[in-house]
Amino acid sequence: MGVQYTGYSTPREDLGMALHEFDPSSQGLIATQVLPIRPVRKQAANFSMISRENMKNAERVKRAAGSAFARVHMRAEDLAYACELYGLEAPLADEDRDNYEDDFNAELELTQLINLLLLLDLEIEVEAMVFNTTTWTGTGLYVDHYAAPWDAAATDIIAQAEEAKEYVRQNCGLPANALIVSAKTLSNMRLNTGIKGAFPGIPTLTYSALIGNLPGILGIERIIVGGQVYDTADEGQTSTMADIWPDDYAMFARLNGPADSLWSPGLGRTMAWRVGSSDLVATDQYREEQTKSDIFRVEHALDPLILNKYCGFLIKIDA
Repeated sequence: MGVQYTGYSTPREDLGMALHEFDPSSQGLIATQVLPIRPVRKQAANFSMISRENMKNAERVKRAAGSAFARVHMRAEDLAYACELYGLEAPLADEDRDNYEDDFNAELELTQLINLLLLLDLEIEVEAMVFNTTTWTGTGLYVDHYAAPWDAAATDIIAQAEEAKEYVRQNCGLPANALIVSAKTLSNMRLNTGIKGAFPGIPTLTYSALIGNLPGILGIERIIVGGQVYDTADEGQTSTMADIWPDDYAMFARLNGPADSLWSPGLGRTMAWRVGSSDLVATDQYREEQTKSDIFRVEHALDPLILNKYCGFLIKIDA
């Protein structure tokens, strides 16, 4: 006999709010920093984005009295998004709820686990889009520093940073404001001779000192460090853990803030549609009497997009 379901699902907005209080960056998840969330009203639609060619053209502005004004014409690119549905569910047996009652909030922990798995999936997708030598190719967008990798202490990382930032500025008209690296790369940077030289009098460069001062040394606003790992093995097989963000690449980029308009130059956005909820993450539960369990579901609808590849410069940093 198949599983019998009873009743209807019940929205759990209290758990949904708790998911928003969960900070992905504390888990080494950076996808929504690299491609910030942009709420949208429709699951799929077209939108217009002002092109980079429209924003920096030098036009003739001087005019004689009585003469006609020179005209400019707005040029926009028609783009499309289509948010796909992502979701998982997990059971919480009545016996487990009772057993865990004195230890932790089982409902909250279970939905946090589901949400983390959904975010891991997004993280893997965004990494594949950003550390991508098909999208970023050619002199103005990509360089392979195979002869001077970042895991070699003597490599002049600061000089490579200046080169990359200049390409971003020339390409999109605004300075790079972020460096995207893996946790392993950050570790290599801590041991770099040139970077350590920027901290005279400190025999051992700590991570807190590095993170606090490295943006100023490199001339950017922030360092975004991807530190999460995932199991590459199939379910039931021996776990094989791997970094989501590898130490093979680094990217200097102009990233948008969540409140920036779509015409503001930036690497990209994650379009997020409100699905079955007034919030971006829908959380609900239903009863499964056959197993004496409550089933908790978490769902969101997303479409991560690279909107302007010229806002990024990719570096191959491993030989």
